[in-house]
Formats: sequence, structure tokens, C-alpha cells
Amino acid sequence: MTNEVVEYDVNAAEIAKMSDIYLKLTIDGLEDKEGFESVHSVKMVMVKHRTSVDKLRKSTNAKIQREKEKALQAASDKLEADKKAEQERKYRESFEKKDTEDAAIQAEKDAKALVLMLAKEKERVEKPEIAEKKRQESLRPIKEKLNDYAFTIKNIIVPDTKDAAATEIIMTAVTSLQSIAEKVIKDAKEL
Repeated sequence: MTNEVVEYDVNAAEIAKMSDIYLKLTIDGLEDKEGFESVHSVKMVMVKHRTSVDKLRKSTNAKIQREKEKALQAASDKLEADKKAEQERKYRESFEKKDTEDAAIQAEKDAKALVLMLAKEKERVEKPEIAEKKRQESLRPIKEKLNDYAFTIKNIIVPDTKDAAATEIIMTAVTSLQSIAEKVIKDAKEL
């Protein structure tokens, strides 16, 4: 006994069944009203079968077209979402880079202001101990501010990226900023 798969075509079976019944019908002449009516009714049955098959084909094609359109729209939406996510990532990176640069510039400006203030303090003529005490007292808020900037710079949160080039740029920037922060802390202590 073999286990062969037998293919059964429903349409072929229906057509064979109808051909067994309807191919035997004939019209024997112009006066054969009964033969004419039986052939006509069979013809109408065939028209119904043909139109129902046509309707089924059209509805199936429409359904397939809707599924294609849904798939295309889903792919388009995903592509658009991916583009938007990439743009947001780039914007966020540039924004974080700008903040880091602004913090470094502000720390540099504060350091320059401190240097100018120190130069003015040197020019003042007062007793060395009182002058030093006043100088240290006046420098304390600036030192605290410098230390706060340095702490902020040192503790910058590095964004996660999958792009190696972006990671390298970010790490270079962070290393440079940490170096600047160490210099600011050192300079603030030496004031």
C-alpha cells in the first residue's frame, strides 16, 4: 500500500459532474420546445456559476490588493518611524554636545574673570594678612562656582550610541572636558 497524496480539484469535479448531466441535452429541432427550455435553463445555471466565480475572483483580488496596501503602508510607516528616530537621535547628540561646549566656555569665562579679579587684588595695597583674608573671602563664591562647573563637566552622562564614529567623538569630547574640569579644580585650589 502506498501513501500517495491525491490532489482533488473541487472545480474540476464540479465541471465533470455538470458535463455528465448537461452535455447530454440536445434540441431536436425548431419545434422542440422542451429541449430548448432545458438547454436554456442549463445555460442560465452556467451563467450563474460563471458570474459567481467572477464575483469570487473580484472579491479575492480586492482582498489581496487591500492586504498589499496594508503591508506597503506598514512598511512605509516603519521606514518613516526609523527616519524620525534617527533624526531625533542626531538632534539629541548635537544638543548634548552644544550643552557640553557651553559649559566648557562658561567655565573658561569664569576662570578668566577670576584671573582678572586676582590681578586687581594684587594691586590693592593693604596689610598682607587682611588683604589675603579679604581676597580669600571674595574668591570663595567664585571657587565654589568653578568647582560646581568642574563637577558638572566631570559627571556628564554619555549617551548610548550604536554608531562607532559617534561614540569615538563623544568619548574624545568627554576626555577633553574632564581634562578641562581637572585644570579648573586645580586652578581654583591655587587661588
